[in-house]
Amino acid sequence: MELLKLNIQKDIPKIEKEVLKGYELIPDPILIHAGEEIIYCNNAFIQFFEFKNKNNAMRYRIISLIHPDSVEEILRLNDEITFNKVEPLIELKVNTINGNEKKVEIHRNMISINGRIATLEVLRDITSRAYLDDYIKKNEEKYRNMLENLPLAVIRFQDNIITYANQAAVELYGFNSPNELINMPMSTFKHPDYENEYLKRRKALLDGKKINPIKEVKIIRIDGKVLDVEIVSSIIESEYGQEFIMLVRDVTDRNRLNEKLQEVQNRFNAITESTSDCIIVHRDFKIEYVNNNMLNLLGYENKEDLIGRGIEYIVPKEYLKTIKERLENEYVNGIDYKNTQSKVISSTGEIINLVISTIQFDLNNKPATMVVANRIDKQEILKLASELEEKEEELKRLNSFNKSKSEFFAVMSHELKTPLNVNLSTIQLLDLYMNNDLWEDKFESIKKHLYTLKKNCFRQLKIVNNSIDISKVSLNDFETRFKYYDIVDILIQIVNTINHTIHYKEIKTCFNTTFNKKIVKIDPNVIQKVVLNLISNAYKVSKEKDIVNVTLTEVGGQAIITVEDNGPGISEEYVDSIFEPFSQMGSILTRPHEGVGLGLSLVKSLLEIHGGKLDIQTNIGLGSRFSVILPKEDFKIKVLNLNKHEVEKQIVQVNFSDLFL
Repeated sequence: MELLKLNIQKDIPKIEKEVLKGYELIPDPILIHAGEEIIYCNNAFIQFFEFKNKNNAMRYRIISLIHPDSVEEILRLNDEITFNKVEPLIELKVNTINGNEKKVEIHRNMISINGRIATLEVLRDITSRAYLDDYIKKNEEKYRNMLENLPLAVIRFQDNIITYANQAAVELYGFNSPNELINMPMSTFKHPDYENEYLKRRKALLDGKKINPIKEVKIIRIDGKVLDVEIVSSIIESEYGQEFIMLVRDVTDRNRLNEKLQEVQNRFNAITESTSDCIIVHRDFKIEYVNNNMLNLLGYENKEDLIGRGIEYIVPKEYLKTIKERLENEYVNGIDYKNTQSKVISSTGEIINLVISTIQFDLNNKPATMVVANRIDKQEILKLASELEEKEEELKRLNSFNKSKSEFFAVMSHELKTPLNVNLSTIQLLDLYMNNDLWEDKFESIKKHLYTLKKNCFRQLKIVNNSIDISKVSLNDFETRFKYYDIVDILIQIVNTINHTIHYKEIKTCFNTTFNKKIVKIDPNVIQKVVLNLISNAYKVSKEKDIVNVTLTEVGGQAIITVEDNGPGISEEYVDSIFEPFSQMGSILTRPHEGVGLGLSLVKSLLEIHGGKLDIQTNIGLGSRFSVILPKEDFKIKVLNLNKHEVEKQIVQVNFSDLFL
């Protein structure tokens, strides 16, 4: 530093002693200087710049204490300062004599001291504030990135004007960029049928009342297309005042699926009502359903006269014990009766002889019995037996479908609701940290919650992607793009990305092959989805530090990819069912692993579209081997343009997302 020798005693006494005493009591650093010469500084200034004493401080030139980044700014400001003018606050970087960088806010005025023109400066240390501002700015950017990566549409609006929209919202409402959506009236997208609903929810939020967190409504995209959506809305306090924030999920496809399932249910009801048979369903000895034929046979006008009553209401007393023993045998042992004689009593007391057949099925996840009955008619007994057998098969098929439907919705609801609740709780916690300036204190906690949020987003994305793919497959709408690729390169990329990205129970994936290069005609995205699904399944059943082996071989001109684990294996009773949609070994409460049971069904369907097939070998206690057999290739021409496929890290993370929950 450049030093300047001064006669301290010459100038200091010229300043009023009482004023100086007052300056010493001020906790902020105070400096009086003429040009670069320091005339006076208080003790706070000495401590701030880490001087030993005042004599030591006044040997320095002012410019030597200014950070190089701020030198040009201070020289400009010195040229502009004048008498009788309130100078604006300025922010500068300074250096202490020990080289520590600080940031200060300076209030400066020009004064006259004993005929000398000088500058009075009061400094305020804003180093910590500047650091905090920078920290908050960086975390706000992370928070914004988090919102941008959410699969849900996020919209913020004030006074009906949209102030923020993430990329998912841009796509949902039919735009190309956020700038097209921001500043548009929110009412642009409201469906007229739900205008009152929007107003009620807005008023309830403003009044601080509790509302149903998730509401299904319709919206109109900018292109006029009507969508079914679920919305979650709340009010937040921002720098602009109160704003509404809304999370929006497109449920149009889900509702279409529900409609199709309802059609199946209606079809079932239509069958039971249109048949000439009398049908009654009972559970735990109580009547749950009767069709109109049974109602008419027993002489009642309304179904409510029977539904909810015990079976003893329609069974003769002398025959009740026999009927109950038969029903207990049905419930306990699951035995169905065919063409069995029975008796019922009508509303008028008439005893009616019937021939019945029973079918066991699940009604709302509880065992129930369907009874198909007709009056005994000798001329129709043989015909009745044949017809009942056919109807029994049809009802079993419908029962199986309804059971799969119920299990699917139970699992899907669980898989979507659980991470959504965690996501919403995490967002609320992050809002709390932001609103209470707790970012620095809660830094590690914030990182943990952001990681949880990201995992749940990946988990939901996997569910949605698999559901979309299985729907496209079932509708014959799944598109494939076949080109020539090196399958060895693709498998090496997959294995390396898994080993570098997925850290679960110290399990590793090992790739084995005798080929340096193997050219096949495939859709790489299909093969990648198949292999990742099989490996992630292997991870789920593997123990600590196990090895999952991936092997590429060739038999008879067909490339075969095998994925082998050392897990518990699969029992014979489940081998066929694991390839059915929504299938898992166990219920939603007892199943060993997360997921909705679409994986292996999707893998099998995709391979069939691809012209290949999936084979399984399994032994209880020894593990399982899944073999992906690709179609045989007969190259009549030399492949000149070999395509390149890159395996993305995020795709791997999405496929393995349910391992960590």
